[in-house]
Amino acid sequence: MANDATPNQLWINQGDGRFKDEALIRGCAVNGMGMSEAGMGIAVVDLFGRGVFDLFVTHLTGEANRLFHNTGNGYFADLVTSKGPGVTSWPYTSFGVGFFDFDNDGILDLYVANGRVKRGLTDLDPQDPYAEPNNLLRGLGGGEFEELFPQGGTAPPLIAASRGAAFGDLDNDGGIDIIVTNRDGPTHVLRNRVGGQGHWIKFRALNRAGTDAIGALARLETGERRFWQQVQPNQSYASSNDPRLHFGLGTAERVDRITIRWPRGETESFGPFEVNRFHPLREGTGQRTPGGAR
Repeated sequence: MANDATPNQLWINQGDGRFKDEALIRGCAVNGMGMSEAGMGIAVVDLFGRGVFDLFVTHLTGEANRLFHNTGNGYFADLVTSKGPGVTSWPYTSFGVGFFDFDNDGILDLYVANGRVKRGLTDLDPQDPYAEPNNLLRGLGGGEFEELFPQGGTAPPLIAASRGAAFGDLDNDGGIDIIVTNRDGPTHVLRNRVGGQGHWIKFRALNRAGTDAIGALARLETGERRFWQQVQPNQSYASSNDPRLHFGLGTAERVDRITIRWPRGETESFGPFEVNRFHPLREGTGQRTPGGAR
């Protein structure tokens, strides 16, 4: 695998239109053992509800998918635990990835699209030696997960050489659906049919021109809980997600406030809001607030 491995890169905005690659300094260029890995898909996610974003990177078989935990002081650490999001990934080559609250219980879940690039010792599909099952993991909170079966959340499991995975609410029912593209095969459209879902809310953050405010940072408040997301649809692998912000709320029946730090630096708050609804947010129509969405 060494010939396939290269260090990750993290480009830091210097504030003057220039960017600097600081992945090695920041601690996310290589894994915790100092080894370079393949790097396929990536997700930027606030996994621990602290208002800072962690990095999750998918890799080749035998390398394991990596969670680079944001320590909060400008550095990352390769976090490996017995129930971490990368535990089930050792046998697979992973590409598309997304952290979303599929059951709207207020805790992020994880979906990973898998598919070999090299032949393995055994073939899971006699017609396709590169086919593998995908993985669906339920979030338990605190960065811990458990895998759901049948694998990939479908019965029977879909075995294919999966690549891209795009996420969004296709039918506007509050449940996140998935579209998976596959090597030399049809696209899989996975409708969310999870039962017993909690409450949810969706927002579309629009800038003054009426287009999606890519890079805007959102902080949602409901009771004592806080959730952070960024408007950044271009994650996963060769995919673009629904740009709307989706929050699973569990039993919460009201959202008190959402605060948006717009890409130009201004901050506005909106709310309160009814749950189980979609709400557009337009830059310049909220209440100006000092500080940011952190």
